[in-house]
Amino acid sequence: MWFKAAGIFFATLFIVFAFLMGCQSQWQRRSQQLVQDFYKPIPDLTEISKSSVYRPEHELKGLPEPVQRYFQQTLVPEQPLIRDLTLRQAGRINLLYHGVAWKQFTAQQDVIMHSPGFIWQAKVSLAPSINAFVINSYRSGRGWLHAKIMGLITVAETDDARALAEGELIRFLAEAPWFPTRLLPSQGVHWQAINNRSAQATLIDNGLTVSVIFTFDDEFRIIKASSEERYRQNYNGESIYAPWESRFSDYRRAGGMLLPHATEAGWIIDKQWLSYWQGEVTDWDIRF
Repeated sequence: MWFKAAGIFFATLFIVFAFLMGCQSQWQRRSQQLVQDFYKPIPDLTEISKSSVYRPEHELKGLPEPVQRYFQQTLVPEQPLIRDLTLRQAGRINLLYHGVAWKQFTAQQDVIMHSPGFIWQAKVSLAPSINAFVINSYRSGRGWLHAKIMGLITVAETDDARALAEGELIRFLAEAPWFPTRLLPSQGVHWQAINNRSAQATLIDNGLTVSVIFTFDDEFRIIKASSEERYRQNYNGESIYAPWESRFSDYRRAGGMLLPHATEAGWIIDKQWLSYWQGEVTDWDIRF
């Protein structure tokens, strides 16, 4: 009798395991298809610039002083402009709005310049053999967020909301220190002076207009990107806007450019910085 019960238990366990593995495989196939669709050209897309290289004599004229110094530090003359790239990341993410629940993650982020757009795919380790899969993306004026535990249980899903789209376009602009040629004026970014250590960048896409304030250190590297109002959901599911910032460090050369390899993102709540994402770029695949 005991052997029969044990057999039923292990058979059931095997079926559950096989089902969960099937769900994860289905999620991975869907993710691969999303990436393939992401790189498909948009019909009638107008090119931002016919230039394929960075020419400081054309790009730097009239820019705020810290922005000029940033490009002089980051790029070299005749630097090819980035067409698209793939980043691989590792780090940890805090899953709680109030409290601490840091979990390790690995991720891949694909970014295209002219649309603009990105698709971020992450695997978050919740417990031994239990993972959450997250897709976060922006393209053509649409933001999208979808997260499932084991590829089965949906824990977050937001689609086609204007507030989310604005928030994801802010993210694209704020993360541009990873792909700095996208910050050039010829690529559609408008710069406005603030002071000798900061400037505001504005980007327009598909009827959305967003701005990010970039802060520079003494060597004119970008160390912070901030937005006074970025969309988020509160712990009770309420949609709110809150100050947000991303911090950059560990600058090293990659693809001929000076790029940050470590990043931290967080919300400012009640005038207090609350970090929720800490990661590093582990691999670059930059295509010009």
